[in-house]
Amino acid sequence: MSTAAAAGKPSFFYSDTQGLGLRSDGGRTKVDIGMDIIYLGFSGSDSLEAEAAAQLIRLERYAAKVFGCKLAIGLTRTDRGDIRYDVSLDVLMAEDSATLIGHGQNESIELAIGSAFDAAERALQIEVFKARGRLR
Repeated sequence: MSTAAAAGKPSFFYSDTQGLGLRSDGGRTKVDIGMDIIYLGFSGSDSLEAEAAAQLIRLERYAAKVFGCKLAIGLTRTDRGDIRYDVSLDVLMAEDSATLIGHGQNESIELAIGSAFDAAERALQIEVFKARGRLR
């Protein structure tokens, strides 16, 4: 577990000093979304946190709607003893305290993380369409 997550602080928090939801800093876009990461059944690593941070950038267009994220990465074993990763991403919505959940499972931890962010991004797109009256 990262030191930040162990201390109960967000592992990642990108600040928006101008209140725009996004800012550019040295050519890299940063988002105003906090994310806690929890590792279950194994110790995390800097490379996993970097992968999670890279995936978090995908949600930047929804920064005005998202209050924060909680990413749980668990290691499980199948009946045959094979390792699988179970990843859950809770997206806390800013306006109505709703939570959207993205979920992914795979033998590859990177693919499981990517699947969870894919599902969360689809759920956020649906929320945007609903807010615009394009979906009921």
